[in-house]
Amino acid sequence: KRSSRAQIQQRPLSCHFASRTEWDKMFLMMRTSLQFFFALAAPSLIVSAQTCDLGTGGYYDGVDVTDSSALHNLLQQTHQEVPFSAHPGNDVWDVLKDLDGDASGTLIRLIYKDTEHDNTPNVAASYNREHLWPRTKGVGYNGLDYSDIHAIRAAFFLNKAVRGDRYFSSCGLAHPQSECTSPAGSDFADTTEIDETTFAPPINRRGDIARAIFYMVLRYDGSEAGTADLHLTDCPTGEIGEYGYLSQLLHWHVDDPVDTVEQARNDKACQWQGNRNPFVDHPNLVQAFFGSPRPTPGDGQGYDCSTTTTTTTAPPTTTTSSVALQELLHETDFEYGWDGWVDGGWDSYRSNLLEACTGLYCIRIRDSTSGSHSSMTRAFGDLTSYDELKVGFSFYAIDMDDGEKFHLEISNDQNDDAGWINARTWVAGGGDDFINEATYHESVIIQGSILPGGSFGNTVSLRLRCDASENDDAVYIDDVSVMGIVV
Repeated sequence: KRSSRAQIQQRPLSCHFASRTEWDKMFLMMRTSLQFFFALAAPSLIVSAQTCDLGTGGYYDGVDVTDSSALHNLLQQTHQEVPFSAHPGNDVWDVLKDLDGDASGTLIRLIYKDTEHDNTPNVAASYNREHLWPRTKGVGYNGLDYSDIHAIRAAFFLNKAVRGDRYFSSCGLAHPQSECTSPAGSDFADTTEIDETTFAPPINRRGDIARAIFYMVLRYDGSEAGTADLHLTDCPTGEIGEYGYLSQLLHWHVDDPVDTVEQARNDKACQWQGNRNPFVDHPNLVQAFFGSPRPTPGDGQGYDCSTTTTTTTAPPTTTTSSVALQELLHETDFEYGWDGWVDGGWDSYRSNLLEACTGLYCIRIRDSTSGSHSSMTRAFGDLTSYDELKVGFSFYAIDMDDGEKFHLEISNDQNDDAGWINARTWVAGGGDDFINEATYHESVIIQGSILPGGSFGNTVSLRLRCDASENDDAVYIDDVSVMGIVV
């Protein structure tokens, strides 16, 4: 077989001239240098400024901006995908540096911390890419919504974890004001707020975020592969594609109007992605499309849900999912450890080479010495209250011959080797599921009915296992999420 990058990490790290820490630094320097080189080699913008112009003959030329269907079609037809991750080439990391970075290119503004930070992503105490519309609420891993730069911001890594997938709202709505924490944490801006189910960003960023969320509703109707029909409500139920709180976002839009920084970001975003956020260019459209906010309810009482509050802004819609509840159980990018996953032995390894789909770290599984040594496993415990699991992850393969494969498996008892049930298999080869040296984003629904007894038990575990033939055969796993679903 040819030599691969995966072989590099098999060389001894105990040489007299380099410690493991020093090797980590060397790999980081190499990776950073390569990214810098390719950033110079690749074009920085993909759409001409004239196409994005607001004047005569510009972006909205010939379009009735008061017609939400016409605007939806314009946003969809002019959208040019920006890769979430690229090996190498321009991707969302590069776009964020341009959209939210300073003039020197050395600093970037973090959305929830509301401070400028060293412009080096995904290293210790650094930043990640934050989806303003959470992935667990309808933005998946496979569609254009996953990398839509109008609704992604740079966020301090601890801020991203604390915010999670909470709904946007000021405190005192869904829970009493006495349960509010402000600021939301020691690393958040002073005006942030958080309680059990809601989060409020810094006051001077709330309007920006509201308009980004309104854009997502107008842009995505579920008609494109890998996307959902996104909509806003004051009475969220956990349905896929649903997010809240509409009335709170309407207030934020008024209280924090569009400024020159937001306008400039919209201009640059169009030059990268080809489309604009109409609610930044035409703020009056928000009320026209989404209506007026409901009166603010009493402390912790929530909105009156006896009548529907779901947005009906006019883009054509698809049939909504029958899912009643979707809850995030686990999410990790392995930047700070295994995060509950357990390596099976010598053929499972936390890697910091170029195969990471995002950031610096991922998990390598290789060969097929045995089920355990070639796998990564995580216990989830009692899942009896769920009907399905939705498992998402990214992967990147090296030297997998045609027909070699890897598996996603589930068990109600991980200590029973015979108890592992195959949920999905990926086979290498041009006519099969994947080819080498390409990044894939997967989403798998596992029904409890495939397990003995017909349902999830109280000791459920998941396992990703490589099934190949040699040490060179490797699959790199990254960006894992697991959601529990009640149908």
